[in-house]
Amino acid sequence: MASENSSRHGFKWENEEQDNMIRMVKDGYSIKSIAMCHSRNRGGICGRLKRYCQTLIANGDQIDDIIDKTGLSKSTILSIECNGRPKWNTDSFVSPRNRDLPEPEQYQEQCQKPKSKKVKKLSIEELYSMILELRNEVMSMKKMIEELTVEDD
Repeated sequence: MASENSSRHGFKWENEEQDNMIRMVKDGYSIKSIAMCHSRNRGGICGRLKRYCQTLIANGDQIDDIIDKTGLSKSTILSIECNGRPKWNTDSFVSPRNRDLPEPEQYQEQCQKPKSKKVKKLSIEELYSMILELRNEVMSMKKMIEELTVEDD
């Protein structure tokens, strides 16, 4: 699975990202396609689906409602409910998995790779200069505090 782009592995799931994942499941996208779209690995997608389903079960949702909300099959939901270990395959879903679905417009923006922030590398001289500036600011603040303390007396 080294070929999978899982750059969001370990990042907190946002509600919007989870909702997008559920829509994609219900629309028939494969776990692999969803993982690629969200920059997560397949295990992350399956784990999130499982946790979402467990939350619905714990909230007292009926099986038919969970099927409607998740796109998961009845046998998968029962497997999650009974032992928490579903076998993720094409039978795990209500709609057929179509591995060749094009990226729909509604997912394009949400499936963009997160933009990485460019970090400027500093030389030792630049870093030292910044440290001196901070030191001077701290010294100036200390002096101001002393002056305020003297005025209060």
